[in-house]
Formats: sequence, C-alpha cells, structure tokens
Amino acid sequence: MPRTFAEALVPLPVTIRAQRHHLIYEVAPNSRDPKMTTLLEQALQRVTAANIKIGDRLLIARLRQPAEWTNTG
Repeated sequence: MPRTFAEALVPLPVTIRAQRHHLIYEVAPNSRDPKMTTLLEQALQRVTAANIKIGDRLLIARLRQPAEWTNTG
C-alpha cells in the first residue's frame, strides 16, 4: 500500500525557531528514503513560497541541512 505524504512527514523530527519576523520549521531529512526526502524538500519550498503568516510572523519551512543534524530529535 502506498504511503501518504503525511505518513512520511509526521515521524520526522522538526525544530521550530521563533524569530521576530519569522517562524522557521526545519524538518530533519530521512536518510533512508532519499526519494521521499527530495519530495519533502520540494513541498517545504512550496510552503515557504506561499508566504503564509502565523500571527505577525512569516512561516519558513525547510529541510535541515546535514551540518545542523542533532540526535536530540
């Protein structure tokens, strides 16, 4: 049975950073599923491009870069 996008995204660790004008969601990539990670990155770029505001902050959604990976989840 094919997995939905949400099923692939939900178990991934997300770091949320609140700044004065931005709310940044950084999603940890799944190194075991490079194809889904590529699709996830494209989806996060579309979310950011939509210029969604949460309160007074602009939402930025992105894939966490390898140098930023941590084991704290």
